[in-house]
Amino acid sequence: MIQFYNNECIVYLDFLKKQDVGVYNAYVDFRQTKDLKLFIQSNERNQNFGEINTYLELCKVKTNKRLRSGCYYKLNLSLINNISFIQNQESLFIGRTYNCEKMPTPSTETEELLQSHEPLDQKELIHIIHNTPEPNDLMIQGLSNVDLTLNVRDVNQANWNEILEGDIIKLVYDIGAKNDAKKDEVRAIFEFRREILKRDKPILIISHWDMDHIHCLRYADQQTIKDCFNKFICIDVMRSVTSHNVYNKVRTALGDKNVFCIQPAYRTNGITMHLWKRVGNVSIYRGEKSTNINYCGLCIFVKGIQKSVNFTGDVRLIQAKNIYDQELQQNLITKKHVLIAPHHGGENITKHRVYSNPTTEVVISVGAKNIYGHPSRNMLSYLLSLCNHNLYRTDINGDVNISI
Repeated sequence: MIQFYNNECIVYLDFLKKQDVGVYNAYVDFRQTKDLKLFIQSNERNQNFGEINTYLELCKVKTNKRLRSGCYYKLNLSLINNISFIQNQESLFIGRTYNCEKMPTPSTETEELLQSHEPLDQKELIHIIHNTPEPNDLMIQGLSNVDLTLNVRDVNQANWNEILEGDIIKLVYDIGAKNDAKKDEVRAIFEFRREILKRDKPILIISHWDMDHIHCLRYADQQTIKDCFNKFICIDVMRSVTSHNVYNKVRTALGDKNVFCIQPAYRTNGITMHLWKRVGNVSIYRGEKSTNINYCGLCIFVKGIQKSVNFTGDVRLIQAKNIYDQELQQNLITKKHVLIAPHHGGENITKHRVYSNPTTEVVISVGAKNIYGHPSRNMLSYLLSLCNHNLYRTDINGDVNISI
């Protein structure tokens, strides 16, 4: 029988920036409120640490272990409480920036800043604490499939996609800004669309809870969310205090009956995507349970009169293929197809770097000279061949608009 322990301060490693061999900038958030409270109680200088911007930026962390984003670690409280920091005034989610440059290279696990932890109770992370409406309660009007436009916004190394019917925004898929965007940058991205969103009040669907897909929800307050959106659909895989707080803010703003928090499908092969709801020419798919939140996210498939579009978030390309293949089996009439490349064109291993035809156009939402090397050389080469070089990139083309 597994025992669970509550005396460790567990943090979620959201993303990493490699600085040198064994040296990283690490961005962590607290797993739950109880972990945040443990951190606050561990030292008197943490007493003024707020409960809004709860991420810690750990600069130039030295390690002898392989750190992996998307994983949990025990925060070494005795060590971090002796590292100098500044209050971060430029970010919407980072509370403190720690300078770990003088920290010696650890020789043992006890000297690591991010350590291994005791077994965790995964049930603690399930966020459905109210009666989530059933799919049949999603009373939305299907798109007309006439005069539809895909808009992939240029939001740098992040994701914000839209479907417009005429000049009316009907769906927004992800609402991100790059991870290291400053407050003014996030503000500018959202404010550019605020009045149109207030006019149209579209449905907001987020693929998963990575910051580059939800960053603008950190900026928007409850009244703004209420003014700009009428329904919200998300996956119930929230790994940190910040994602829980954002979800609760949206739920309070829109009300329980307008918030659909979906559990991932039970795992079979990790590749199959499962239809959650089809409304007219819009299909919403969910991934299977996975330790990687990218792979268990939400995707949507939209059928226009000219072209179909696959909105893929950060799933693997082979998962996106599974969606397209399912739609083809449902007698998809449209002969032209647009793929929004998963994960900003990030690499997939060869057996997962496959997709279906016909694919006439590919769009990559990606930031110029990003630290991740997106799009990867192998993936870009494959995608170019897939669409006969009809490929658009937001870092080169800016906003991409395609009539579908």
